Amino acid sequence: MPYRRSELLVVGITLLSYALILFAWLMTSAPPAFDTGAVGKQPIVMVLVSAIAAIIIGAAAAWWVGRTSYGETRSTIHLLLAADSDPVRCAIRKLVEESQAITVTGEARNCHELVYLLREAEPKPDVVLMDLDMPGESCFAADAFKSHLGSTRLLAMSLWDDPQAATLAESYGAVKLVDKNDLGSELVPAIQDCSL
Repeated sequence: MPYRRSELLVVGITLLSYALILFAWLMTSAPPAFDTGAVGKQPIVMVLVSAIAAIIIGAAAAWWVGRTSYGETRSTIHLLLAADSDPVRCAIRKLVEESQAITVTGEARNCHELVYLLREAEPKPDVVLMDLDMPGESCFAADAFKSHLGSTRLLAMSLWDDPQAATLAESYGAVKLVDKNDLGSELVPAIQDCSL
């Protein structure tokens, strides 16, 4: 499973902190020449203290990134769901709303309803999840559809994870194509990534 940008940010901050603390300590701490015991012990102490300080900084970064990405300072992600199957829409709604970071603000059964909801929805959705396999997906030109998206990000899903599906998703302006067989593990992270 690919790492999210927030996770990579935390790892990067932690490693950078460790390197900077260790470097600063090495530059400012030289053991006395006559104290042979200090020469042997000081590098180990420096490494341990630097690692502990970096872990503390990494934990603070993780708290901050989590808070700004999914918590108090970030509003709920508004999702517009477009799929022709009632059971599929119901299952997806239940799955995404369990995360407590995503709210389904509208549902469309075909492309006509989707375009209508994109035009009329207030507030505008942050992300549209569109089933590429629903009937009527070819009822409008891709360029015309993209003009309705505005700042809304499109996440496409399909049973077919092949180059043809990827090309179709890209033509509609999709940020990512999710395999329907992997929705349980990939959908919520994909929606969160799209909304960033």
